[in-house]
Amino acid sequence: MTHIKKKSLYFDIDGTILDESTKAVKKNLQNGQLELKIREANFDEILCVGNVNDIFQGLEDMGQQVDGVEIIYTLCFDAFTDFDWFGSNVYCIKNPDQRIKQIDFSGDWWYMDDLADRYLGNGGKNEILKQQKGNRIFIPSPSGDGQDIITWLETIF
Repeated sequence: MTHIKKKSLYFDIDGTILDESTKAVKKNLQNGQLELKIREANFDEILCVGNVNDIFQGLEDMGQQVDGVEIIYTLCFDAFTDFDWFGSNVYCIKNPDQRIKQIDFSGDWWYMDDLADRYLGNGGKNEILKQQKGNRIFIPSPSGDGQDIITWLETIF
C-alpha cells in the first residue's frame, strides 16, 4: 500500500500575513490574493503555527469554547475571502513555541514564517534551514507589502 504524502503549508500570522507594525493584512495579500495563490498551489492542508494558538489553548483550558479557525479567518480577513473553503482546509496547531516539531519534514511540506530562522534554530533544524531557505522555507519581510509571499507561492506547483 502506497502512502500518499499530503502537500502541507505551515504559516504564521504576525509579520507574515499581517504587517508587523500595523497588524493589518499586508497590501498585496488583500482582496483574497493570499487565498488565491494558496489554492493555485494545490495544498492539501494549511496549518496555522502562529502564537495566537496559545491563546486558544489557554481559553480552552479555562473551559471556553473556541473556534480557532474562525478567529484566524477574522484576524486575516481579506487575505482569505471564502470562509467555507478556509474552514475546511485550515487547521490550528497546538504549542506554537514548538511549531517545528509539528512539521512533517518527511512529507511535502512548505513553511512561511517571518521568524522561521529562530524557530528552526531553536528546534535544532539549522541544516534544513540552510538547505531549504528560499525554497520550502520562506521568510517574508515582516513589514513588507506581501508581494514576496505572492512571488514565492507562485513558484510552488
